Amino acid sequence: MCRRVRQRFSRGIARPSTKNSADYSPSATLDVRLILEPAIARRAAAHYLAQMETLTDVADTEQRALWNQSDRLFHRQLAVMTGDALLARLAEEIAETMDQSLWKRLKEDGIYNPARIRLYVAEHRLIYEAIVIGDGDAAAFYVEQHIHRVQRDVAPH
Repeated sequence: MCRRVRQRFSRGIARPSTKNSADYSPSATLDVRLILEPAIARRAAAHYLAQMETLTDVADTEQRALWNQSDRLFHRQLAVMTGDALLARLAEEIAETMDQSLWKRLKEDGIYNPARIRLYVAEHRLIYEAIVIGDGDAAAFYVEQHIHRVQRDVAPH
């Protein structure tokens, strides 16, 4: 065995050679991103979902602010998970729109009650779980149902 190979695999641990042999090419970078970013996105979505699940008192303004932020960022994160920069950018615009005063007032009037919040958390959980198991059709169905419910709750006809 040549000396460099012995050095790289001494004690059973692969070690980089002394030369800069790392592959920083676009294709290698994309391969690494495919490994890391879906997991990061799932963790972020789970984080926002966990924050939503902590809401216990919709009358508490701090908890409502946390809900508002978590809800917006959860939905934004779904777009980020696609890996499509344009979709992520559009979702960021939507998240900013949902942070405006009119949207907040509509939420105040139509969403902030304990039963609705529990239902919304359950809907977010269904969306998240469908994504985690890779069921795009179920995720799309749950998102669509959720958005229709929010439409009914904040802007009833």
